[in-house]
Amino acid sequence: MRSAEDALKMILLGANRVGYATMAMMALGCTACRGCQLDTCHVGITTQIESVEEARARGLKKFEPQVLEVAVEHLVRVFKGMGQSLAGYVEQLGETRLQNLVGRWDLLQQEHYFSVVNVVGYIEQLQEALQRAIRAESEVLVATGTDAVVAPVSPASPNQRAIGTGLSHRGLAPAGPIAVNRVAGQGFGAFNGKGLSLLALGGAQDGVGKGAMGGEIVVLKTRNQQGELVGGSCGKSLAYGAQAGTFIIQGQADARAGVRLAGANVIILNDVPDTSLWSWTNWGPAAIKGFGFEYMTRGVGIILGDPGPWLCAGMTGGVLYLELDPERGLTQAVLQDRLATNAKIQWKPLEAQDVTAVRRLLSLAQERTRDTASERLKAKLEQLLSDPSRWMIKAVPEGMQADPDVSTE
Repeated sequence: MRSAEDALKMILLGANRVGYATMAMMALGCTACRGCQLDTCHVGITTQIESVEEARARGLKKFEPQVLEVAVEHLVRVFKGMGQSLAGYVEQLGETRLQNLVGRWDLLQQEHYFSVVNVVGYIEQLQEALQRAIRAESEVLVATGTDAVVAPVSPASPNQRAIGTGLSHRGLAPAGPIAVNRVAGQGFGAFNGKGLSLLALGGAQDGVGKGAMGGEIVVLKTRNQQGELVGGSCGKSLAYGAQAGTFIIQGQADARAGVRLAGANVIILNDVPDTSLWSWTNWGPAAIKGFGFEYMTRGVGIILGDPGPWLCAGMTGGVLYLELDPERGLTQAVLQDRLATNAKIQWKPLEAQDVTAVRRLLSLAQERTRDTASERLKAKLEQLLSDPSRWMIKAVPEGMQADPDVSTE
């Protein structure tokens, strides 16, 4: 959304929440160069670079550090104006509360572009589209059966998005996991609900389990035509804002796994052949491709192997368990080097309750990967389960929240 009018239209169509992304970034000075993941943002937004000198050392020709006070002032001005505009629309429509306008699509009227899109016809078909979606996901329930342990959904393709979301919305859950026998499309298990188990055999795209409220989501390797076990990884923003549930990823996760994690359990096993450490010239061993568990407020994360760069940026709650393997060079000093510049965390040894938690989650991961894990991963899990306090260390924020239940993220 880019304006108050955009937001109002979505609210009239039924939205209770509306997100602003590009517009807010532009208010901070974003130039839309589409290189956020490179850590070279020349206006100082999506980067760990803090000074012009550091930017020049990294080879940037232009760099303007963000000034916090100015950035805040710009955002306040933009969103204050947005609120005032929405208040004006509410008054024009004869209401006193914006919430009263949610779902009032009868107040929408199309005036232009009929030759391009017929919004009137679209609105009239909303109920029919909803019924079609319900029937489609009901077929998934039939495919799983009441006694299924694993029942692949066929056909399944990357074009099928948000698998399981409709079932969660209606509070439905089959007796066994719903399994996708190819790489799952975007939003796999988005807003996953309690009691719903999803299994992706081969991998999953971006947004796995975003906003999850419970259940279990597992991404495993699968055998290719040569009989080799391949895949098992997922895309960006794994478990974004997930408040409950358990995630098990056999392979690796793309950038920002666990971002804004708010209560779920996330286990990234990093089952890859490359046993070296991450470097700027070798990203292969990184369990997460940057910014893992950014802005985490609650929950538990377990990462095996090298966690990758820019870890724990803005982390204010929860706990992260990381593997120690001095023989491979994976030491506390190396883990410290993986932290983002603004990460304010402290390293602590595992206590009795930590050992119990780690064993419970890794035992579950061991069970789920029983048929797909490499021999190296099997041995690694046995080693960690035998003595978690020896082979793992935990990271917690320097200033833990007094009451994490009040967190909104």
